[in-house]
Parts: sequence; C-alpha cells; structure tokens
Amino acid sequence: MKIRMFALLSVCAAAVTAHAVPGEIVRQDIAENTAYPFMVVALLPKDFNKLAVEAAAVSYRQQGGELNITVDMSDGDVVSEAVADQTVLNKFGDAVQIFIKPADRTMLWEIQAAPGNRKSCFFHWGAGRMFYPAATETAPFDAKVKTVKTAAGWKAEISFPLAEIAKQHQLDPKGAWTVMAVRHHYGRNLSRRDSSAFPQAVKTVSDPRRFGKLFLFK
Repeated sequence: MKIRMFALLSVCAAAVTAHAVPGEIVRQDIAENTAYPFMVVALLPKDFNKLAVEAAAVSYRQQGGELNITVDMSDGDVVSEAVADQTVLNKFGDAVQIFIKPADRTMLWEIQAAPGNRKSCFFHWGAGRMFYPAATETAPFDAKVKTVKTAAGWKAEISFPLAEIAKQHQLDPKGAWTVMAVRHHYGRNLSRRDSSAFPQAVKTVSDPRRFGKLFLFK
C-alpha cells in the first residue's frame, strides 16, 4: 500500500492512503492537534489523493468535555446567502459539514457551519436513514459555531459537546469515534462547485466506512 505525504500551509502533513484496489477501504487514523488537508471528493480514479482546488485543512482537539474542530480555508470568493440556522447551509453557498459517529454504533451527528456564524445540528439514526424529510432530527444540543474572515479566506471553529453526548447515549467520550469533514466551496472563478473532504470521500460524503478514526488523548 503506497503512502503519500502532502504538506499544507506549513502545517503537519497528513498520511493519505492510495486506493490501489477498486472498492478497497482503509480507515484513516486522525490524531489530535494535527492539521489534515482536504482532498477532492473522488468521482473518478484520477481523483484519488488529489488536493482541493483551494487549500483547506481540518484539525481536532479535545478540551473540557468538548471536541473542538477547526477548518481553515483559502477562498478568494467567500459567498453565502444563508439567513437562518437549522437549514441545509451548503444549498446557500460556502459551508463546512462535519459528521461525528461512535465506531460501534449506527447513530451519527451532523454539524454544518457557514459564513456569518450560521449553524445547523442534526441527528441521524444511521447513514442508511438519511436525506428524507422525516429521518432528519434536530440534534438535542447546542453546538458552538464561530466563523471568521481571514487574510486567505475564512475559518470555521466548531465545538461539539462530546461528554454530554456520550452521557446521553452511554458512550465512552474517549472511546472509538469516527469523523468526516466536508467542504462545499462555490466561486465565480471555479468551473463547478468544489467539494472536498478529509478523509477523502468517494462519491458519497456520508459513507461511514470512509470516516477517519479519531484518537483522543487519555
């Protein structure tokens, strides 16, 4: 299995698994306090291990019972027309989408963030029961979302109440959790909407088989 290393904006490089065999899936390990570069959502074999059109990186950190997620994005044309929370924010422009799932349970949480401090928090009973109206539930917690403009583009800072969620569902807050971070990027200089993720998603960004395994400090 070939491993390639990509550097991004002077942050720590991420190990990326090349998909040499069709259908083969190797779960990516994700460490705390490490920035991982987004790669395009792979639709064709040529897309594997291809970095996003405009650079972006995600990092995770656990503090005080919360999982803090930072997505830092280069963007020459930040755009969002979202005016309300608890909507599908990526339908209104640039947005970040985070999936968080305990490795041994089907349930998962989805948090979306968009410029202007817009946020949406959803709960799903399983990846196979998503995307029809009655299946999507508002998550029973209030994630903290902050978005800021930067010199290069914009940044989303998200706090997920990991300890609270773990207590509600009898989970180990420092157990086996898996995550997927997705960026939906619009721009007048792009040939089409740029969708990217870490770990690299293949066609379906919500496929739990491709979520990365998050290693939390004990």
